Amino acid sequence: MKKKICTLLNTETTNKCNIVRWLTIYTLCNVFVALLISLRFYQSPPNSAIGYIFGLVQAVGQLGLLSFLLVMPLFVLAKFSNNKRIIVIGALILSCTGLTALLADTFIYQQYRFHINAMVMELFIAGGNEVISFPLSMWLMIIGLVIVVILAQVLVVKGVNRYITLSNKSNKTLIYLIPMCIFSSHFIHIWGDATFNRDITKQSKLLPLAFPATAKSFMAKYGFLDIEAHKMQSLLKHKKSKGNLQYPLAEIKLKAKEQKLNIVMIVIDSWRADMMNEAITPNMFAFKDKSLQYLQHYSGSNNTRHGMFSLMYGIPGTYWDKMLEEQKSPVLIQTLIKQGYQTNIFASAKLAMPEFDQTLFADVPNLRTRSTGEKPWQRDANLTKDYLQWSKTSSTQDPTFSLLFFDAAHGFSIPDDYQKPFNPSLNSVNFLALNDNYELAPFLNLYKNSLHYIDSKVGEVLKSLEGKLENTVVIITGDHGKEFNDSNLGYWGHNSNYSKYQTAVPLIIHWPNKAPAIIDYQTNHLSIAPTLMSEALGVTNIPSDYSSGISLFEQKKALPWLFLGRTGYYAIKVENNLYELDRIGNFTLFDDNYHEDEQAQININYVQEALSEMSRFYQK
Repeated sequence: MKKKICTLLNTETTNKCNIVRWLTIYTLCNVFVALLISLRFYQSPPNSAIGYIFGLVQAVGQLGLLSFLLVMPLFVLAKFSNNKRIIVIGALILSCTGLTALLADTFIYQQYRFHINAMVMELFIAGGNEVISFPLSMWLMIIGLVIVVILAQVLVVKGVNRYITLSNKSNKTLIYLIPMCIFSSHFIHIWGDATFNRDITKQSKLLPLAFPATAKSFMAKYGFLDIEAHKMQSLLKHKKSKGNLQYPLAEIKLKAKEQKLNIVMIVIDSWRADMMNEAITPNMFAFKDKSLQYLQHYSGSNNTRHGMFSLMYGIPGTYWDKMLEEQKSPVLIQTLIKQGYQTNIFASAKLAMPEFDQTLFADVPNLRTRSTGEKPWQRDANLTKDYLQWSKTSSTQDPTFSLLFFDAAHGFSIPDDYQKPFNPSLNSVNFLALNDNYELAPFLNLYKNSLHYIDSKVGEVLKSLEGKLENTVVIITGDHGKEFNDSNLGYWGHNSNYSKYQTAVPLIIHWPNKAPAIIDYQTNHLSIAPTLMSEALGVTNIPSDYSSGISLFEQKKALPWLFLGRTGYYAIKVENNLYELDRIGNFTLFDDNYHEDEQAQININYVQEALSEMSRFYQK
């Protein structure tokens, strides 16, 4: 008669075979738990039966593989030890850790459409609360979810013990199901990838660490490849250059300027285009009446790193990695310093994350790398105070360039005693609670209130410039936009798509001796650097020597296309359409509301021009 397996943790030793059986059943149960959690990855259902089949077999296979790999060391340990207590405790620790990580990954994916990766970990570890900060409600929710996972695992352990006590059935069939699903999902994806079936390919990397197989050459050999679609995808896919940088393409030449204009650049993190009006930003709204206002202006990307890169370098974000590797600053900054400008950067968040101290501002002497304060609004106040002090004490004989980078809107941050003009308003944001049913108004009002607070600081800056505007250029813009599920597709924040909600930003330019005007055609950040270089700094080179843009004052109509993005994930905006190549190599055409547009046609000439700009500044 077989020995009865004792209650959880009350038995020191037991039969090795039974330990392996217990661990197998326990892991199979956790595959089911992981499947339930993974439902959060699936934002929209497939449109075909094969799409549902692929999604199911991929989920069972991938999550089953990850579940067993997670506890594989315990299977090895069970071969050498009869101590069930060690195995059970180890299984609990590993499974709780893995399921918690999976749950956390679903929240990351819902916000940004990518999984936990090195960049995310770097933001949490190195960025501190200056890049990502959590309110108390969010920490409590995280702790609550961890407790739920732990309690659920204890119940699973008890259930497995009870099952083994009452049943001697083998579970080999269920174990075989996982490799069958793995192979099936790869075969289906090979077919879907060859026929460009988006119902399959759009699911291919929904799950973490999923790398579905492709075999285009094999499928082409036997006539299964959609040749036309393959040509289009190959055309859109950017081939990363392995050459050395050649930036600028020619030596920068200067002509003497009778009067060197001071330049003040004000950048607001996460400021979307439709959030500049008399109620939200009264000071900047009033300032537009003495300035040039651009109504259809776009950043060069949907995130701070590449949005600021496009603003300062005037070239696509595809060059970021190479610029960082060589720690090469923008030609704009190099020229300012060569022209004798006193240059200072006043940023709220520290300049080491992203690595602006090694790229955008690498050549700025005595770089101010951070502001003081625990919260974004405090750091915004600190940078304003420091700027006002610096502007008073800087030499009046030399021209100045200053960049002020505000962060309160990105962090949804305002002082506790700030008089909120928009109500009802949240006090903080629990990002874990965001979904299609989330009450939008209080969240959006908090965002508006944070912009209103920034505007009060910008108002102080603009007031300090009164009497100096006859020789001062003032540029006010954002690094990227901010989405509040505007397309009803589950997108919140930024860095997850290239819709107008995440890429369109305000642009106000005051330029001495230029009459106020409203410009109502498409412009973008790539043109800011050549505007300053040619119009303010006396650069005689053609803009194409150092930029992908042209002077805004030379541009008389909408650009035919705009580049948005970075290496591996970019889009080309053409009028009211968007050609987007996503992180998994699929190209999709969207309309102006970021919904797929099956009637749209790709302009091949614009694609080729964009691809050329993505590689033009590498040595041939």
